Amino acid sequence: LSEQQLESGKKVSDSNPCVDSVRNRKMDLTNPFGDVIEEIHSILKGNEQNIDIVKPVDEEFCKAFNLLHNDEPVQKRFDQLLISSMENDEKKDIEKSVKFREEGNKLFREGKFSECLKCYNTSIMLAPCSTNFEEENDSVDFAMSLTNRAAILGKFKMHKNAAEDLEVAIKSGYPKHLLYKAYQRLGVAYEGLGDQKKAKSAYEKLLEALDYSDIPNDKVKKMKKDAHFALDSLNTTLPTKQHLLNELSLTSEHEDIRTLSSSIEIRTTAEKGRFAVAKDKIEVGEIVSNETAIVSSLVPSKRRTHCLHCCRETLCPLPCAGCCTVGFCSQECRKEGMVVHRYECKISGFLSILPAKLSQLTNQFLTTVSAVLQHPIQFHLEVFDNWRNGNEPKKEDKEAFAYHSLHNLVKHFEDIDLLQHIATTLTLLKFLKNLGYFSEDIKQEDELKLGQVLCHYFGAVLPNIHAIFERKATPEDPMKSDMVAVALYPNVASHLNHSCDPNTFVIDIGRVQVTVAGRNIEPGEEICHVYYGHFGDTSKEKRQKYLLQKYHFKCDCEACEKDYHNAEECVEIAKTFASTPKENLRMPLSQQELENLDVENDKLHQMVESALSKNMVPLAVEVTKKRIHLISKHLKQPHILYLMGRCSIVNYMSYIYGNKSFQYKPKRLPCYF
Repeated sequence: LSEQQLESGKKVSDSNPCVDSVRNRKMDLTNPFGDVIEEIHSILKGNEQNIDIVKPVDEEFCKAFNLLHNDEPVQKRFDQLLISSMENDEKKDIEKSVKFREEGNKLFREGKFSECLKCYNTSIMLAPCSTNFEEENDSVDFAMSLTNRAAILGKFKMHKNAAEDLEVAIKSGYPKHLLYKAYQRLGVAYEGLGDQKKAKSAYEKLLEALDYSDIPNDKVKKMKKDAHFALDSLNTTLPTKQHLLNELSLTSEHEDIRTLSSSIEIRTTAEKGRFAVAKDKIEVGEIVSNETAIVSSLVPSKRRTHCLHCCRETLCPLPCAGCCTVGFCSQECRKEGMVVHRYECKISGFLSILPAKLSQLTNQFLTTVSAVLQHPIQFHLEVFDNWRNGNEPKKEDKEAFAYHSLHNLVKHFEDIDLLQHIATTLTLLKFLKNLGYFSEDIKQEDELKLGQVLCHYFGAVLPNIHAIFERKATPEDPMKSDMVAVALYPNVASHLNHSCDPNTFVIDIGRVQVTVAGRNIEPGEEICHVYYGHFGDTSKEKRQKYLLQKYHFKCDCEACEKDYHNAEECVEIAKTFASTPKENLRMPLSQQELENLDVENDKLHQMVESALSKNMVPLAVEVTKKRIHLISKHLKQPHILYLMGRCSIVNYMSYIYGNKSFQYKPKRLPCYF
């Protein structure tokens, strides 16, 4: 397969033996890199006497690298993957784009707006466009489809997206004689957003554009009159919309680790390593951490429906200039996301046909690739050298600091099959080379060192990766969650340990992970996540087995040590304060005092019911916090009231702030207890 064929993306001839090979053998799409890894592993296995897996991983990778640096069979395997990619990739096509736009126009006239939007989206994805939307360019068909889509977005009150489409369309060569349409819609969009200044500018440009439009004079006069009226009406101050994300920011930042709360203290012991404890009392609902992922990787089946960068669902994607299989929710996300995607673009078709449920290895592989592609090779080599030499980067250099933190994460080299790990790392190195991340004339010592970096990144990913979820209601389960991506949050991963009875929970907002206190956390108490399995719904045996297998530790949290009852058993023991056994009380209380607590809890329960019946979920959150305060003050775990309090605060706050599918419209949230 020639370089020219790979770069042009032209379909390879049917007689090509590599193509026949791909067609005739069944590739396991859940683990597409498995064959290559196994081939390398078998070669390393045959030379095992030369590779001492007891020695440091960097040293042993060096031996493996020298053994397999120029292996032709491995290179052929990657050629096959690229061919497979091209056969599944849809290229830009003006004729198809125009047909979909015309079909969208027809549906618009018929009032079928949802179907119309789908046609315009397809038209936009197929239309050739510029790599840089901030510069003037000549992509007329792309601009025409964007402007038409903006009309639909205006119907749906999606003013921010409409404004962005129109700004891009104007830059992309929208015809001069039609510009009045773009500026008229832009003015309406900015009015809807409450942005007086930009609305005024759009209406002033509309007046100018009408002078060179091709519409009849009487219509020009009417539109100018309407524009002047709109400008006059802008004298009234319009409200500015607030973003919910700001409401989940840290009250004050930790002095050294800016993504953590100042209420946290970091401690280190020989047994536990680094871990976080509460320096001050942390109240239920308080933000413990707010961290943006240093890297995220979309589930393949979401690549056409979600923003490739921020992982949010998008109804109106902005396209990549080179392929038709990914989209971005905004110009900002497109600019950020293209840093990685510019390399992955040529295999985008291949990535898009991978199934929703990938093997653990494939998720780990693709996340590691994305982590590397975020920065040039020299960045990774410098961070690696500084880390090995014990030199910490300046905190102001956020990216270097984040990747230095990535190197510090637990990798479990002593617990894994190191030969298999090195085989996978060599595969990663070959893969990055095929993507064009580094050139053929790279110094061999730099390529070797990059491979060593990959050894550490790949080791850090698996035990520290987090899933990103969004709410997607079904008739059976109004609070159902769907995994959309995996991501790395080094500061959370390196400081928050696991407990089967966690005192925090997380909310995913795009690719930002917000950690929230799920109950009151006392000073000196360790702050914990749940990696897998809460004691309320997962047996101790199952939890212990999974944690040992994936994270290589035997959990000794209190829930495991005391073998807490599960939720069903807790219900049988006590449902109220009054029926709680003495050993589950924090202090001695009389029967009358316990009954009074039940009365108070019941009043709060009724307030939650009332708030939810009116869809006043923020009020339900505040009242639920009061109930959890009551529970935390008087009861010990395990208790069903603790479990139901956690369930309530998690679901209500996730409903308000978390990622949600556009299909997520539960009729009413339940009152859990």
